[in-house]
Amino acid sequence: MKEGLGVDGHKWGNQTLAAYTWCRTNKGPHHSWLHKVNKIPDGDCPECGEEETEEHIVFQCRGHQEESRKLGDVQGWADLDKPRCRREGENRYDAV
Repeated sequence: MKEGLGVDGHKWGNQTLAAYTWCRTNKGPHHSWLHKVNKIPDGDCPECGEEETEEHIVFQCRGHQEESRKLGDVQGWADLDKPRCRREGENRYDAV
C-alpha cells in the first residue's frame, strides 16, 4: 500500500483526519452546517460575523490567522492538494 493511502496506511492523527473530512465535505461542527441542520439559530462565525463555512475557517477568517499561516502560500483546496504542499517533515493538513 502506498504511503498516505488506506485506512491503516495514513499517517494522519484521528483529529486531523476528522477535521479535514469535515472541511472538505462542508459537513461538520462549524456554524454554517449546524445552522443548516437546525442545531443553532445562525451560521455566522463567532470570530468575525461572516458566514462560517469550511473555506472561511481555513482560508479567510482573521480569527484563525495563526493556523492559516501554517498553510504557507496555499490559497484554496486545489493548492492544498498539490504534492508540492506536502514537504518532508511537515504536515500542512494539521493546520486544518
